[in-house]
Amino acid sequence: MSLWLSKKLLRVVQERLAEGPDGPIAVVDLPHMRRALDQAGCEIAELAEDTSVQVGALIVAGAASAGQWQQTLAMAKEHIKAGGQLVSVDKGDAAEVSRRLLCGGLSDLTQRSIGRRLVTSGVVPR
Repeated sequence: MSLWLSKKLLRVVQERLAEGPDGPIAVVDLPHMRRALDQAGCEIAELAEDTSVQVGALIVAGAASAGQWQQTLAMAKEHIKAGGQLVSVDKGDAAEVSRRLLCGGLSDLTQRSIGRRLVTSGVVPR
C-alpha cells in the first residue's frame, strides 16, 4: 500500500469512527492501521476470545471474505457496543460486501472506494 493511499484510507476510516459511540477501538489484521490510529491518539483495545471487552468500533481486514465473514460478524456482535461501528477494509465486490454485512444484521451501511480497496462500515443494532 502506498503512503498516499494509506493516509487517505486512514482518513476515511477515522470519518467512519467519528460517527460511532465513544470507547476503545479494536483493529484486527491491519497492523499499519492499528499503529496509525494509536499514533493519532485513539484508544486501542486488545480482543481475546476469553474476554468480554466492549469496543466502540471494530476495524477488520476482509470482513466479507468468503471464508470468514460469519466469524467476523459473530466477533462484531460479541465485542462491539450497541450502536458501534464495524469497519471493513476489503478488496471484494461492493455488492457482495454489502449483502454479507446486511445479512449479518448491520444497518446504516456506507461504502467508499479508495484505489482497489473498499471501506464499508455499518452500525451494530442497539
